Amino acid sequence: MEFKILDVVYQKTSGSLNNVITSVNYQFEDSGSGTGADSGSTYYGYYANSVELFPVSSGSFKAYDTVTEANVKTWTANAFISHSSGEGAYTASLWNEHTASCVKHVSDSIAQQVDPPILSGRPW
Repeated sequence: MEFKILDVVYQKTSGSLNNVITSVNYQFEDSGSGTGADSGSTYYGYYANSVELFPVSSGSFKAYDTVTEANVKTWTANAFISHSSGEGAYTASLWNEHTASCVKHVSDSIAQQVDPPILSGRPW
């Protein structure tokens, strides 16, 4: 399973800061092979989402052109945890639960492509 950053949205100016990343579009993706006579086929599953980032202080600010993929992945997880915590406890397990849910969604999608539960055609 791969966690990919698809793109970021950034604001040219925000107060005294320039090129401020405000949200992240991300995706979990994987692939699987067919079975039997279909063993040469590859099937793909995706789960895409986006998250709004919280305003940043100038002391910890990183401009758009200086961030790394690792920075954005960390910000994505932290923002997801913060948004999902609501009035409950702030806990990293929320990201782990989200990731596990995405993995299941993608795996189920691939499994249904490999062995579709519903088929169509004509019996003659």
